Amino acid sequence: MHNLQQIIDELLPAFPELSGKKIDLNYARLDSDTNLECGEYHIINRYWIDVSEDLGEAPRDAIVGGLAHELCHFVLGSTNTIRQGILYKISKSYRTLVERNTDLEVIKRGFGLRLLALILFNKNNDDDHDPEAGLSLEELEGLLKNLRPG
Repeated sequence: MHNLQQIIDELLPAFPELSGKKIDLNYARLDSDTNLECGEYHIINRYWIDVSEDLGEAPRDAIVGGLAHELCHFVLGSTNTIRQGILYKISKSYRTLVERNTDLEVIKRGFGLRLLALILFNKNNDDDHDPEAGLSLEELEGLLKNLRPG
C-alpha cells in the first residue's frame, strides 16, 4: 500500500486553492467499479478521499493520477454542494460531464500521464471503461499526444 498522505503532500503545490484545507485519506473497500471516492464534510469544511484497497498494489503513478483527479473535483466544486451531490448521484449525463471536465483539469494541471497510468492499470485488470467515469483511454491518449511537441 502506498503512503497516501505523502502523495497528497507532493500534489498539493499544484493545487494552491486547497492550501490549508484538511483532507482525510483512507484505503477502503469500495464498489468493484470504483477506484476512488471523494467528498466534503460541509459542516466542518473538510474534505475526504477514499482509495480502493484494489489499488494497493497499483503503480505509484496510477495512485498519483487518481488522487490528482479527486483534488480536481474539490477545485472545480462540481459536487461540493448538497444539491450538486444529489444531481451527481441521480443524473448520468451530469455525472459524465463532471468526470470528463475533471479529467480535463487533471491534464491542464500536468497530471495527464499519471491519469493514463490509472486507466492502463484498470484496463490491465480487466476493468472495462465506463463512459460515466471520464475520458476513455483513446481520448486521453489523443489529448496527451496533441500536447506533446513535435
